[in-house]
Amino acid sequence: LGEAAITGREQDMTIISKYMLKRIPEKLQGCVAAGSERLVELQQELHDVRLSMEGGREPSVKETWGSFYSALTYKIRKKILR
Repeated sequence: LGEAAITGREQDMTIISKYMLKRIPEKLQGCVAAGSERLVELQQELHDVRLSMEGGREPSVKETWGSFYSALTYKIRKKILR
């Protein structure tokens, strides 16, 4: 990706996070924000490990999105249903 594409994706992440948190009750927003930030960090770590284990093969967008979406929905459900 070029620098402009990277910047655009970072801006998208910020906007999505902002509007996602507005849909969560205010008292849970801190937990959800911290959890989603940690999930992104863990996803990056997993990406790096998988990339090194697979000899440099990048996972597909579908594989990456599926992992992230599953982790995020699990975390949100866990916090809301407490």
